[in-house]
Amino acid sequence: MAVTIKVNGTMNSLVHKGSSGFSIATMPDVCKTPSPGGPVPLPYPNISQSATLAKGTTTVKADGGMMIATKGSEFSLSNGDNPGVAGGVNSSTFMKESTWILYSFDVKMDGQNACRLTDKKLQNHENTVDLAGEFQSPREALLTLQAWVKECDGSVPKSKGGKKKSCQQLGREKHACMEEKIEDYRKKNPHKTPPPAPPGHPEPECGYPKPPVPPDPGYVTPPPGPGRSGIIQAAAAQGAASAKAAGLTGKAARKAVSRAIGKALKGRVFPDAAINLGGGKKLFVDFKFPCPKGQPSGHKRGSRNKLSKGNSNTRMSKDQRETYQALNQGTGSSKRTLSITPGGFHAY
Repeated sequence: MAVTIKVNGTMNSLVHKGSSGFSIATMPDVCKTPSPGGPVPLPYPNISQSATLAKGTTTVKADGGMMIATKGSEFSLSNGDNPGVAGGVNSSTFMKESTWILYSFDVKMDGQNACRLTDKKLQNHENTVDLAGEFQSPREALLTLQAWVKECDGSVPKSKGGKKKSCQQLGREKHACMEEKIEDYRKKNPHKTPPPAPPGHPEPECGYPKPPVPPDPGYVTPPPGPGRSGIIQAAAAQGAASAKAAGLTGKAARKAVSRAIGKALKGRVFPDAAINLGGGKKLFVDFKFPCPKGQPSGHKRGSRNKLSKGNSNTRMSKDQRETYQALNQGTGSSKRTLSITPGGFHAY
């Protein structure tokens, strides 16, 4: 359900039971998990939903009679840490409530401070935190994308012809797997052909001019252009034609093609996917695949390839995060963004 009420600014929506929102822990929910040798602390994602809102308003309602979240309210159930049945390392619980750390200091409902879109939260009975606040975007689309990320991570073979693939090659193939899944979704749902997809549905990778960071006041994200592969194909064809016209062959022709591709890609960014939030607003997201332990990392120690330790970073870099946030804001959405991994989400 759309949220029509803003609190303390036009970008800060009210949180209520029908806001179709969810909170994602921005730090791992470390829970003790049974093993043959005894409970082992393992990191899990933790997600709670506005549909489970409890202890909210009883007399003041919003958007068709929905209970409003206020100081002392909670999303009463969370998921993602389900295997950690021995409980969180701090809370000794799992799948428990999410509560608010912050709230409006001057807007009250039923005499209690109103909770807003960006207010920070505690997750799983204070075992971890959500420093990004509630996401009021289509939950189903994000969960579908995360399920596809998990499938692609597990389905791409780690070796070919008895030779282990490098981390870079695995990453390319897993991202190609995601592109195929989004394209297959488009073909099966022709009435939802992106972009732009109808609200609540994913759009594939598209190219955008890199936005100013931080965004200039009034910056508007332009319409999407072709994805990386489309630009590379067009630039390669143009470069090859130019090289032929100039009489270039061999290495010189290849360099001409490479320069044409580099020029075409310069100054552009390619978010892995976007979710249409309606009203022109979008949520740009990135897919992050950790490199399995023992795969060639692509870096060398002397004459030998270094091997992955299996602990590669799945978070956005500062530059990537700020770029995605600027693109989001340029569509009129909040600046918050996500990276999606086989194990869950990172919210920023």
